[in-house]
Amino acid sequence: MNTPLLLTPRRSLAAFLLLGGFAALAHDGPASPFEHSPNASHSDPHPNLYPEPDFITDGGVGYQWTIELGAEDTAYFTGHVGAWSWEDEALFDPAAGEEPVGWTHTSHWAFVTLKEAAWLTVQHEAAAGIPWPAADNPARLASTKTMGPSFTLYAGYQADGPDGHTYNNRGPVAWAPDLTYLAHVDNPAPRAAEGVWRLPAGRYTLALGSNAPSNDSDRQGYFTRLSSSATEPAPTLRMARQGGGLTLFWRQGLAGYVLESAADAAFADPVAEATLAADAGALDFAFTGEAKYFRLRKPSPPTKP
Repeated sequence: MNTPLLLTPRRSLAAFLLLGGFAALAHDGPASPFEHSPNASHSDPHPNLYPEPDFITDGGVGYQWTIELGAEDTAYFTGHVGAWSWEDEALFDPAAGEEPVGWTHTSHWAFVTLKEAAWLTVQHEAAAGIPWPAADNPARLASTKTMGPSFTLYAGYQADGPDGHTYNNRGPVAWAPDLTYLAHVDNPAPRAAEGVWRLPAGRYTLALGSNAPSNDSDRQGYFTRLSSSATEPAPTLRMARQGGGLTLFWRQGLAGYVLESAADAAFADPVAEATLAADAGALDFAFTGEAKYFRLRKPSPPTKP
């Protein structure tokens, strides 16, 4: 028999739930910009320079982050990006066959080295409380109002040549011949994005940003976690508390599971429940102020005739 896993909601809840062979982890969100783990350096190994008179760079991608991961490792970092940094629909016409593009310099780029072959998990989410100081407002914070966390994974590392103002977020980048497109995760509405891939040891590039309508000039705060593992990660359910409800994101393997909320740890008086109907996706789950505990219940086995 599997004992339900109980959660107490926190000020800003993002949790990874595992039940019956799963594990749990909660994250409350960072409090300062550029907070990062020791293996995530806020640096570019080959910084871009824009020499006079043409001011054309020769450093390739302008990386904000440099990360090294072993076979069983984790790195995290924070920052802020443009609201429509990963994709600006005003710049292309899909009906005309034009490639979708994002803005190079308002996205954040990460150079990731996998020291050994591993499963790589990328989790990119909205994060409140990221300072974005200005000369006339030193206490200004980045927004999360229109943050639609999205990212692209490329194989390779672009350390030379000029950069372009835009990049193809779903395919090869014309000005970055050393990058090979592998995958992308597009989340224009949910508050978090996640992808998992089995990758050989080597160099990789992540373009991290937001997909939102081009009408919000505020920078959007983010928290990104990279995890590597020798074995395939178990199915996970992410929960993000949003005002009077929860937004759930799950990758795979949880179809039929039931999320319950209650006012007491014994779940004697359940408040509400929701069933994960698809094998992967997102779900808005409303609950009242009485809900203090949450649990994920495995589906009941079919009854034998």
